[in-house]
Amino acid sequence: MPARCSEHTADARHFDRMRRARNQMHYEARPVAAADADKAARTARALLKAAALPLDHQ
Repeated sequence: MPARCSEHTADARHFDRMRRARNQMHYEARPVAAADADKAARTARALLKAAALPLDHQ
């Protein structure tokens, strides 16, 4: 598997872990820390950028 593809897969797994943690915090009514929100935003931007790349580029 190309390095970029595995990097995107790792990003997707990381985003899913953060999403589940955020959902759990919401369920427990705990606030999301600013650092967690910033990291989630950076990860989402990386995933959007990867999704916009042509398939032969990945």
